[in-house]
Amino acid sequence: MSPFTRKLLLVACLAAAMARPAWAEPPMVPEREAKRDAKPARTDFYGDPLPPGAIMRFGSVRLCHPGGCNSIAFAPDGKTLASGGADTVRVWDVATGKQILKLQMPKGKVACVAYSPDGRVLAAGGWQEGVCFWEVATGQESRRPWKDLTEIRSIAFSPDGKTIAVGSTYGKLHLLETATGKRVRTLDLAARSGDVCGLAFAHDGNKLAAVSASCARLWDVNTGKELLTTSGGAPAFSRNGKILATTGREFLRLWDTTSAKLLLEWAANDPNLLAFSPDSKWIASGSPLQIRIWETATGKELQAFSHKPGLIRALTFSPNGQLLACGENTGVITLWDVATGKEKPGFHRHTTEVTAVGFRPHSGTVLATRSNHAIHLWELASGRELRQIPASYGTPWAFSPDGRSVASTDDSSLFVLDVTTGKELLKVPVHRLRSNLAFSPDGKFLAADGYGRVSLWEVASGKELVQPAIPPLSPSYFVFSPDGKILAQGGDCLIRFWELKTAKQVLEIRVVERKQTHLQITHLSFSANGKILAGTDDTGGIYLWDTTTGKKLLAVGEMRDNVAALSADGQTVVTSGYHRAIHVWEVCTGQLVCEFRGHEAPVSCLALSRDGIRLASGGHDCTAIVWDLLSPPALNVDILPGDPGKQLERAWADLEDRNAAVAYRAICMLVKASDEATRLIGSRLKPAAAIDARQVRQLLADLDSPQFAIRETASRELAKLGATIESELRGAQKASPSVEVQKRLQTLVDELKQGMPPERVREIRAIQVLERIGSKAPRQLLAALAQGQPSAPLSRDAKEALERLEPRPPASIHPYEILRQQSGFPIDTGAQFAESPRR
Repeated sequence: MSPFTRKLLLVACLAAAMARPAWAEPPMVPEREAKRDAKPARTDFYGDPLPPGAIMRFGSVRLCHPGGCNSIAFAPDGKTLASGGADTVRVWDVATGKQILKLQMPKGKVACVAYSPDGRVLAAGGWQEGVCFWEVATGQESRRPWKDLTEIRSIAFSPDGKTIAVGSTYGKLHLLETATGKRVRTLDLAARSGDVCGLAFAHDGNKLAAVSASCARLWDVNTGKELLTTSGGAPAFSRNGKILATTGREFLRLWDTTSAKLLLEWAANDPNLLAFSPDSKWIASGSPLQIRIWETATGKELQAFSHKPGLIRALTFSPNGQLLACGENTGVITLWDVATGKEKPGFHRHTTEVTAVGFRPHSGTVLATRSNHAIHLWELASGRELRQIPASYGTPWAFSPDGRSVASTDDSSLFVLDVTTGKELLKVPVHRLRSNLAFSPDGKFLAADGYGRVSLWEVASGKELVQPAIPPLSPSYFVFSPDGKILAQGGDCLIRFWELKTAKQVLEIRVVERKQTHLQITHLSFSANGKILAGTDDTGGIYLWDTTTGKKLLAVGEMRDNVAALSADGQTVVTSGYHRAIHVWEVCTGQLVCEFRGHEAPVSCLALSRDGIRLASGGHDCTAIVWDLLSPPALNVDILPGDPGKQLERAWADLEDRNAAVAYRAICMLVKASDEATRLIGSRLKPAAAIDARQVRQLLADLDSPQFAIRETASRELAKLGATIESELRGAQKASPSVEVQKRLQTLVDELKQGMPPERVREIRAIQVLERIGSKAPRQLLAALAQGQPSAPLSRDAKEALERLEPRPPASIHPYEILRQQSGFPIDTGAQFAESPRR
């Protein structure tokens, strides 16, 4: 290529890059010249590594298969347990519950897993990719035969390992040679019988049982002859192969495999899975509510394990018969000690997905999560569980504003409990509440969404208040404004604002204009000053509205997130959902600034601490994670060795950068610099100068001057004053001016809407830095800035930041000093509960 051609190509590439919109996709941050020093990985309460940017995990990743557990199998030596679900196969250490291997299924979901008899090979069947084999010692995929076999539901090795049985949909059952892949025989349960969902070889390998939704059949493997057909499901062979167990809706049956005669039948409560102990003396059955162990010879019940809600999908004994393993659709794998009936190893964890999460108000020590039939309280610094508060599954809950109590419901009552002692403070009979529960900001009242209306109770007395009815929205999600005067209510495509004193509607926002489109509002939250309302819908839309005008400030739909949290200052919104990644957005620019990744299943709820430093997320992987928003993984926010002053000067300049990710990195660096950053901002950011009201009035009057030059000069001078005179401009519009004056005023107002100038954006970001530091010196600087021109946006921002900091006593130690001192966790003594979204 000639030099001229290379230059021409370079110019073309540069032109294409410059033509590309700067905000067309999430911004990228340029790499630093120097890399940060390697830091030791943080770990959770059980010693498992945390994802980048995480401070602590609550619950455990041990013996929990993200996305649900469809199948489990013990290794022949009993030391490991394999589980299959979603698109992975995982191998766990039985003694500790720790994950040893994570094996990726090439395509589709894993339906079943099985160890070879010698324990060297692990096989898995999936919906799209046939059967995969992995070497257990290395975790390497060894081969993938029978790719033409799809929609596999069950697999089983023969006792000698030479044959593998593969069950698929439509009643098809294939016998295959393990070594060569040759098909030995194909058996058919009949298409009407449904999927082959269970397989079991007799101990001698000569018989094979298969079950579908409607029947169970027994074959002679060598001849293919059918030996037994019976209604029932969940086949299990005794170790000697002489007994076949099957289930019915309310019974359990044992069959003689030689004569095909029924040996024993007894009543059992809806058993859907069976497993023989290795010595065949016991048989375990799993039902939705309990796991029972029966004596094979008599059918006598020997042991019953209380089972936490979740659909049991797999059940098996360990090779020595001492443990019984249960895998659930929630992903939780439970190991029961057969002799004692106790769970081992006994993790403190969520047993279902985490459906709500929040920080306890005015406490830097407690995080609350909601899972299954309990509200869990956790110690933030260590991840240790402090308490469980019973609550009905799926019902709403809420912290009181002072953080001392929590409200929830069951099927027939509304109750308030003391967080510290668990003591019941209030209980009133109610019909089952539907979706929402909220304290008023002063904590005196409790609002609940019943079927058809929003009700208010006085917390002190438990008395339901008689008030004008608020028309229902179906379904309904509501939230109090920070001053307690307004109730925002979201439903089908609409958000309505009600004045509580009069039950008068003061504003209505239509989320979509097309009447044929139905969107359900799934979450609402106000900023601390009440000026912004954040909302999500069931299609993955994220919105921000101006609560005064109803104007839409931000709409994010391309990420398909469906949960959100809004910071107290209204400048940051965090979203997530099915795709697991957590996205952090800057409100004033609408740009994505960073991401956090660590959940292995969809994220179901989010909450921000009041100081904006920490984010809590809960997921379908049965864990909650607290993230350090000032340490995003993709941004190097540390002060590097060398001249810190120059780096802070660069950070100050970056606060004005159009790339929000670059500016966010600068915010994080300045917050961590604390005292130095406060002095730098104080030297650069000055209180807004007082506006000469007489001059403004004269300029407004000059807009109607008979001389064109004077009118033009007045427009230019008013434009320079910008947002500091917005109220004066709008006041002049209401004074019914002439047509030309009205036109000029509208032009000036429209210019304010088109986008903030860089200087104004830097002011917003600088206030964020001072508020997040929150110590004495930044507060003094905010107080000085608040004394500027009252109508100036900088003065208003500084005043509101001080008001948000008011509940917090000044920090004598900066949060990042505490981060270094206390197990890597920054404590904020004024963290406020941010109610997580519920769907």
